[in-house]
Amino acid sequence: MEGIALFVSIVIIVFGVLQIILFFKLWGMTNNVKKIKRILNNKKEQDMEIGKTVIADGIKEGDLVVELKTERQMRVENITNDGKFECKASGMIVGVFKRNEIELFNKYWDKK
Repeated sequence: MEGIALFVSIVIIVFGVLQIILFFKLWGMTNNVKKIKRILNNKKEQDMEIGKTVIADGIKEGDLVVELKTERQMRVENITNDGKFECKASGMIVGVFKRNEIELFNKYWDKK
């Protein structure tokens, strides 16, 4: 009987030590998540400074969009500082549109 008790005690001690090691490993990984989050936030801020970042539901410079009122196809030429989209069609500037006036080409036709 003493042999079984000794064996169970050793197993419990090893299990406890492994639990403590696992706890500190998980705690260390949370620090890595904080670093990754900080890096991604910095990347997002840099993209916004350049003006090439995805603004307002996935529309960025160069994307093909549709004007909702007339169903005219255009390409986003520039995104202004106030979040409006300057669009071109047939090589000419068509106008400056708010986000609620245009939709991505693929999304628009998928809805219909």
